[in-house]
Amino acid sequence: MVICAATMTKLDDKDKKILHELQENCRQSSRDLSKKLDLPASTIHQRIKKLEKAGIISGYTAIVDPEKVGYNSSAIIFIEFSYHDAKKNNMSQETIVEKISKLPNVQEAHMVTGFEDIVIKVVGKTDRDIGAFVIKTLREIPGILKTKTGIILASSKDSRRISL
Repeated sequence: MVICAATMTKLDDKDKKILHELQENCRQSSRDLSKKLDLPASTIHQRIKKLEKAGIISGYTAIVDPEKVGYNSSAIIFIEFSYHDAKKNNMSQETIVEKISKLPNVQEAHMVTGFEDIVIKVVGKTDRDIGAFVIKTLREIPGILKTKTGIILASSKDSRRISL
């Protein structure tokens, strides 16, 4: 049994199996899960509601293939934060990351340790679109000192699944 420290919710093997199945296909009904997991559908439904209430399940979403909707380029961008410029403009690293995360085409935004302070993942229709985003949008945000962009050539895994 695993205890989720943030919510103090106990995850038993049944919860883990439900979470595994939902990560594979979140559109499965409680009835379908019941057949797979040999548990009553009402039990599965109650457990899913408990996991949602605890925040362990934070949402459901459709995964869209970017290339099939015209976004043929993606990049990882490393951002160096300037405390001096940010302070001058009454911004913090947290507010800058939050601002960046709301920009269109930004798929991920993280504060990190290391040589850079922020890492983001973006998509664009072309490499030029990503370049324009860096020059005309990112570099105009007060507090951003420097960026390093790596165009993603190929991806062998792109997942939010968690092994339980």
